Amino acid sequence: MRTNFENPQPRLIGFLCENGAHVFYDVSNPVRRRLPANFIGLPVASINQVQTNAVLKAFLSGADGVLIAGCESCRKQQDEQHEAQFAALAQALTNCDIAPERLRWEWISTQEERKFIQLVNDMMESLRQMPPLRLPPQLGQIISYCG
Repeated sequence: MRTNFENPQPRLIGFLCENGAHVFYDVSNPVRRRLPANFIGLPVASINQVQTNAVLKAFLSGADGVLIAGCESCRKQQDEQHEAQFAALAQALTNCDIAPERLRWEWISTQEERKFIQLVNDMMESLRQMPPLRLPPQLGQIISYCG
């Protein structure tokens, strides 16, 4: 459990498909005002392009958790290769002593505003219940090796 002295709020970084969840993070969308201030959404053309090193860099940059949210087109493009990529990503986190629960992979359409807000809030609450993230010193070397 976090104390206010250690870190009052967890930081969550989201890789958000431009055709899905990123619509809710857009500055002009009023939904953004209902999201936690310590949630940062990064647009991606497709979540299938999110690489392991990008997720590891998010953790190295101070994220306590990472959300990868794709649209229906991303889901249709997903194949066994992408499922293997996610499994490899989960294994990379485990190898770096990062709990797999700190990463979520979800499908969010532009019609699922409530689902997106609930997902972000639920993930924030889950991260609040976890101890602060302690990254291994070799994480920077792993990222350099991965590219």
